[in-house]
Amino acid sequence: MATVEFIPAAPKIIGELGRDNWALQHQPTVLAAIRREQPVDTGNMRFQTTAVYPARPYGTNGWVIRFVARTHYSLINHEGRGWVYPIRAKALRWVSKSGAVVFAKRSRPVAANRWFPRAFRSLGLNNVQEYRVTVNNTPRR
Repeated sequence: MATVEFIPAAPKIIGELGRDNWALQHQPTVLAAIRREQPVDTGNMRFQTTAVYPARPYGTNGWVIRFVARTHYSLINHEGRGWVYPIRAKALRWVSKSGAVVFAKRSRPVAANRWFPRAFRSLGLNNVQEYRVTVNNTPRR
């Protein structure tokens, strides 16, 4: 799950309008930009990407809006991954898009496709703090 939190870049202008109103009015615009930048295969990742309602976390002064991609493969797609090797078998097995069964000794790395920062830059939001989720992919023995 890839999670991005951003703090608006123009506190003087936003302060005049009120942070509550700014967040509620611009949340759909930011969410639409994120969905526009996401890769599309079946459209499931775009459907599962949501905006968590504004909250003021304990111990912070800034307003935080959280955008979350909730699919199980969104973190790998966003951050990329390295080589994949079989652990409990002699080969990896998957079904390709054409329906053919594929066996391989290893799978190549996948480059990162960082759509969250790209979406924020397209809207002119430069003061963005990104919090990455670490995932432990080590197998249990």
